[in-house]
Amino acid sequence: MVDWKKVVIGISIIGSISAGVYLYLTRRKVYAKPATTEEAMEQFHKRGDINRDGVIDDRDLALVRAAYGSTPGAPNWNPDCDLNGDGRVNMTELVTVSKNYGAVLTLSSSVLFG
Repeated sequence: MVDWKKVVIGISIIGSISAGVYLYLTRRKVYAKPATTEEAMEQFHKRGDINRDGVIDDRDLALVRAAYGSTPGAPNWNPDCDLNGDGRVNMTELVTVSKNYGAVLTLSSSVLFG
């Protein structure tokens, strides 16, 4: 597996996900080198794209705010908002969406610079 932290300079690494799939952030765009489009979309969802539209924005924040404090069975529970799979929508999810706010997913077969 390529260690992008050593290969790419000046890009904030979101992380390597699995063999052949990498997410990296540059100029508020997230580029994915996916094994599959579905896998890239799922990993971007875990970074805060709650509604899975390829952009982390106000709509995603609104969904997390609406589900904030919920657990399974609660009237406001939204499993898509439980980004870390711990059965709760809390500050962790709010921080994740806020930290990645403005990111846009772009699928790529190669590393893009600039």
